[in-house]
Amino acid sequence: MRNVLAAFLCVLSLVQLAGCGGVADAPKLGKVAGTVMVDGKPQAGLTVEFHPDSKAGTTGPMSMGVTNDEGDFILSSATGRAGAVIGNHKVVVKCPWTLGGRAGAANTADGFGSSPTGELPPPPADDAGDCTLNIRFEDPDTTTLSAAVPEEGVADLLLQVTTK
Repeated sequence: MRNVLAAFLCVLSLVQLAGCGGVADAPKLGKVAGTVMVDGKPQAGLTVEFHPDSKAGTTGPMSMGVTNDEGDFILSSATGRAGAVIGNHKVVVKCPWTLGGRAGAANTADGFGSSPTGELPPPPADDAGDCTLNIRFEDPDTTTLSAAVPEEGVADLLLQVTTK
């Protein structure tokens, strides 16, 4: 029994020495705040995503934020920490979405896009809501937006997107 207890304590000590990762192993982040302008005007409810650009050598979790009425946003990483990974990013700006499509599209009674009878909802109308952001900004592979995040962060990033 003593040998089992001694082995257990030895293993437990090794696990404590090795650690479990955590904040010390997490990539460094720079705080990022900015404004999104759609055709020169702010728009609330847009999602801003920073995707680390692996082709430029930046790796780590993506970060996101949501614009307020003035178009302002603050990023938080997917790990829950404030900011974005230091380095280069592809920047995506997305319209508010529901499971039925862009905001403004009717959602069904259960809130998940299916009717009480289990039928699929009709496809969203072409004009599903008031967000007319050009769809190219909503995909990391087609976006023309990019940003570099330095160690000291960015406090006044301006993202200009269009509807056309």
